Amino acid sequence: MEILQIASWNVNGWKRSCELIKHREVTVAQFLSKLNIDILCLQETKTNDSTIENEFRLLDAYSDEYETYWTCCKKKGGEKIQRGYSGLATYVGHKAKIICCCSDPFRNFFFSVDGFSDEDLLVSRCFPRDNSSVSFYALPRGSGHISGVVSNQTAGQTAGQTAGQIRPAGAPLQSVSDLFNEGRVLITIHNQFVLVNVYAPYSGCDYNRLDYKMRFLHAVRSKLLELRITTGLPIILVGDLNISFRNRDVHYLNNVVNLDELQKEINKVSIREDLKQRICKQIPLIIETLNNRDNFVIKKVKGENSESFRLYLNFNGEVKRVGTKFTSMEEIYFFFSLDPVFVEDKYAGVYPNDFFFFLQEPGGDIQGGDVRSGDDEEGDNQRRDNEEWDKEGIFHKGNDHPGDPLHRSETHHGNHEERDVYDSFAEESEQICSHLRKEEAAPIEDYLLHRGRKNVKCNLKKIATHGECRTILCRYSFQSCIDGKYNVKKANTLYLKHLNDILISLGTFLSREDLLNVANAVGHSSSPECCTNFMKNLICEDRMVDTFSFFYPFLNGKFTCWDASKQHRMSNEGSRIDYILVDFVLYARLIKGHSHLYASPVILTDELREWLRRGGGPSEAARDEANNGVVTDDAPNNAAETSNAANTGNSVDNDKAADNDKAADTGNAVDTGNAANTDNAANTDNAAHPRERSYLWVNSPENNCNYANYFNRLRKKAGRIPTEEEALSGDEEDIYHFQFKLRSYIGFIYTSPRLSDHIAVNCTFLTKAKSGGEEKRKQIPICFSGEATIPLRSFCSSAEQYASFLPLYLIDTPLFSGYAFKFLHPLHAHGGTCPSVARAQPHKKTSKITQYFSIKRGKR
Repeated sequence: MEILQIASWNVNGWKRSCELIKHREVTVAQFLSKLNIDILCLQETKTNDSTIENEFRLLDAYSDEYETYWTCCKKKGGEKIQRGYSGLATYVGHKAKIICCCSDPFRNFFFSVDGFSDEDLLVSRCFPRDNSSVSFYALPRGSGHISGVVSNQTAGQTAGQTAGQIRPAGAPLQSVSDLFNEGRVLITIHNQFVLVNVYAPYSGCDYNRLDYKMRFLHAVRSKLLELRITTGLPIILVGDLNISFRNRDVHYLNNVVNLDELQKEINKVSIREDLKQRICKQIPLIIETLNNRDNFVIKKVKGENSESFRLYLNFNGEVKRVGTKFTSMEEIYFFFSLDPVFVEDKYAGVYPNDFFFFLQEPGGDIQGGDVRSGDDEEGDNQRRDNEEWDKEGIFHKGNDHPGDPLHRSETHHGNHEERDVYDSFAEESEQICSHLRKEEAAPIEDYLLHRGRKNVKCNLKKIATHGECRTILCRYSFQSCIDGKYNVKKANTLYLKHLNDILISLGTFLSREDLLNVANAVGHSSSPECCTNFMKNLICEDRMVDTFSFFYPFLNGKFTCWDASKQHRMSNEGSRIDYILVDFVLYARLIKGHSHLYASPVILTDELREWLRRGGGPSEAARDEANNGVVTDDAPNNAAETSNAANTGNSVDNDKAADNDKAADTGNAVDTGNAANTDNAANTDNAAHPRERSYLWVNSPENNCNYANYFNRLRKKAGRIPTEEEALSGDEEDIYHFQFKLRSYIGFIYTSPRLSDHIAVNCTFLTKAKSGGEEKRKQIPICFSGEATIPLRSFCSSAEQYASFLPLYLIDTPLFSGYAFKFLHPLHAHGGTCPSVARAQPHKKTSKITQYFSIKRGKR
């Protein structure tokens, strides 16, 4: 077996980070080697093509160990070229060489297309969570006229109108590719998956770019849809999405609390009974006070260099000061008013809420046939014996470890909604594969009806006769917002820190533990609902796995980004906005069977055990268990051990595997009802099992803060950032090298704060060596420079089977990814230099003679 680690990292300026790295390392490749990274996806590189071309040595764009691919910002919001803004890069090791790549993902997307009607509809599907939808139309040959640049009439805007700051007056609207040209998507296709590196726009402190961000996110989702259909491969989506999906993905004081919900659900909060009664008594007074702005008394305070504002609230004639200081009156009203807050969608009525792209059906006869290898026959026997889909266990029935009270029968660790989604998906995917193996047509009506009559429309007559067509048009539609406005703050809600300020002014004092329990019980993410709904669609509709929250759903204090100006990393007041999401089949095939990968987000090495021993903690018993190595000590402590164990045919021996499974399940599959009581270290003594107590303590909020600030090695500094000479001090050397000491298989890489205000997130996969049946895989030609084709014909054994599967394949491609993963072999569509790859490698534009002598000089 072979280990493959993918990492994603917002570097906030890669050139500067490279300079700091090369003060201590010979090459960037050596830095990546120390972290065991095989593929590194970078966001916010802040480079441009000329910098990459002319300073490729500094960026290690050329390397014996890695190939690099880039995309840069061309324009921001239709303005002039912005150098040093946004940008992505992907460093790919030789272990995972690419087949093709794309740095201009929306060049074949359009805002409008003419020449089709409702009569051409093959199938459509609506996603009710946000009312987005996808529709597919079978077009006769020669039809389908593209309107790449939207006309004013198409967009619903009359001549002379402007669209806020979107474009100059009188200028034509932009194409899809021009609108999203800030260098925010970079795609690489590999042998077993498609890797999509994304940097989503920041909404802005006043949400002025939320409208652009939401359109971008919908464009990304439509691109994922196209990639699944045209490659047949599962997707890995990585990057900085600038969304905190869950309430636990933001610091507990930044959770949003609905006052009505808090009063109704107060008994779910694990705090003293007298505190519950006081809060319930005070909530009506708080609501009454905050609903009337006459109760707000705001005073301006002038300082030496700036001014601030203080808030006093009038509680039925008794004026109390609330909080400390604020930067503006608008900030006070935003945080403390209970009115809902909306921001305008500047794009509404200017750009359509549609993205179109074309799919080509390859000509020729069906040549599916039997592509199963000898390994698959063994898998058939195991399916009959154990009711499993295959040896890796896409779908399991019953308990994998009967008699083991710690091992849950669930196939995964996420919340109940996710479990239901994945269980249903796995069972349906197994049925699809069974039809394909038996070379039989699918009962398509049953599959489509399973998704709801209101959500799916299908023209069966058109499906039966569409063989005369060779082009399918896809239309992805979305509802941007309601009445041209986005809701960014709901009615009757407060941030928990501001609610706490009010409670303090009223004489109610909650401990840190109390506040954490309130957040866990009734808190919500501070990201707007339109953003969190996008994430829910990826998970619940597209069946992607958020590799962190899926395995560690009940941990607090695990963040990837902190406010550097306020030095919040020292106190771990951050948010988790960086993600690695994988299609379910990749979890099932490359992660699930290796429980040591997700036993804990932190690998308990001897060195870490010693730090924890010295650091103390809330539970002596939990600390002793951690010191005795019961958390993850059975798992290999480094990549080399993992690789060696994998090569023996088993990742760990049977006894150790059982222990690892126990550690994983007891740490991850904590009952939702007890989450509020078992998340924080103070309550670990109440956990049901010593291993669970140990897991929760090692990953407690206190220790998560220790990991973020390197066990107090990071200290707040007043004034400027240290110079390069100061950064070479002994303390700085210690801080730099500490980032290599906190290890993880699936979780975080606590990179140095000197390199970025983000840390890296990582996910490790274990892939099997190629078997003797590999040559029987169907070859699928892929190239971003050519037309997007549908590989479904390679799955099918007859035209009848192809026609029966096509509608389901189009609207729910992930169902077929397990079969494609095993039986399809992607390769580049043609030899020679690929234009799409060449565009993503600007460093190779330099003449070969110049490159040769530059590299030679660098090695001297």
